[in-house]
Amino acid sequence: MKAGLLRERITLQAPAGDRDTYGAEELTYVDRLTVWAAIKPLRGKELVEQRAVREEITHKVEIRYVPEVNAKWRFTLGSRTFQIESVINVLERNFKLELLAYEVFP
Repeated sequence: MKAGLLRERITLQAPAGDRDTYGAEELTYVDRLTVWAAIKPLRGKELVEQRAVREEITHKVEIRYVPEVNAKWRFTLGSRTFQIESVINVLERNFKLELLAYEVFP
């Protein structure tokens, strides 16, 4: 992976379960890591192929390998938030992850 392609700084967030005053579980996220990433919007043929995974997938993100990242995590890019739908360990070589994600709107 060429370092020059990793141009965006994203913050990976892990889910942290918490209880509200009534005892119901609230889903919150805590910042875990800030990493460099290559973010590519999916379009055309790529988007059609990815719809088999989930209709809302809109971006493919490449980062250096981080073992704890999984599909329950999300990441932020500035004020934008993306939910990770799939984590792919490219060639199972532990050097690069591809994250398929969709943007979450408030």
